[in-house]
Amino acid sequence: MGIYGETKLTGEQSLRQVCTGDTRFGIFRFFNVAGASPDGNLHQNPASRAILQRLFSVAKGYDPEIIISGHNYGTKDGTVVRDYVHVEDVAHAFILALHYFRKGGNSFTLNLGSGTPHTILDLLHTVELVTHKSIPIRYDSRIPGDIEYSLADISKAKKNLDWQPNHSLLQIVRDGWHAYQR
Repeated sequence: MGIYGETKLTGEQSLRQVCTGDTRFGIFRFFNVAGASPDGNLHQNPASRAILQRLFSVAKGYDPEIIISGHNYGTKDGTVVRDYVHVEDVAHAFILALHYFRKGGNSFTLNLGSGTPHTILDLLHTVELVTHKSIPIRYDSRIPGDIEYSLADISKAKKNLDWQPNHSLLQIVRDGWHAYQR
């Protein structure tokens, strides 16, 4: 586990230690939150270096190419697999969690993702489809410690909160692109 994961785990452990007695808490483990609400109020920062924002930057002509770190993984196209979840689906999970706690629900730790795997090239091709732009690629070496496959098991979120993500990768990219252009 890298520093990012260790830091998150330490935060979760600290929360469990300080929340005693009747104090209830919810821990959400976010996967790759992306997209935007139709009004643009919920969205990623366009200056973010997240992969989707970098792809948008290339599509707009701000950057000449996308650099993909590693293309020799054991996946269908050699790029890493990630789980992308729409920002509105995440916001909806928060609302459901509030209702859950108001009804007396117990503390929880839940994964929030789409539960659907997509490679980096899947994401890139979806951006090309939405933007009608060709995205030049340059492959670089793998990032040390980067994992090949990351997919959320959302079964507990479905069971505890009756939560289901409603947005596809195409919708995530469309909504994100509209917000990015504003």
